[in-house]
Amino acid sequence: MEKSQKAFDVTEKSINNYAIKVNKSKEEISNLDAQLNKNTTILNKAGKSTKNMSKSVDEFSKSSEQAGKSTIKLGSLIKANNKLRND
Repeated sequence: MEKSQKAFDVTEKSINNYAIKVNKSKEEISNLDAQLNKNTTILNKAGKSTKNMSKSVDEFSKSSEQAGKSTIKLGSLIKANNKLRND
């Protein structure tokens, strides 16, 4: 009977040690999952920021192009006006 009790105690201790390791592993997995979620959030924000920056650059480009066209028109009007004055 004493041998059985010792064997039971050894087995119980092994099971408890295993349970502790499993719990620590679950905690580590939970921490890693939280870090992954945080990284995903940061990456999503960076992606949105990049898209917004791209839109801003496109808008600036269109605005600059429009300003350039307007400047050319103004230059043509001034040139025509000067030509009329000199004639």
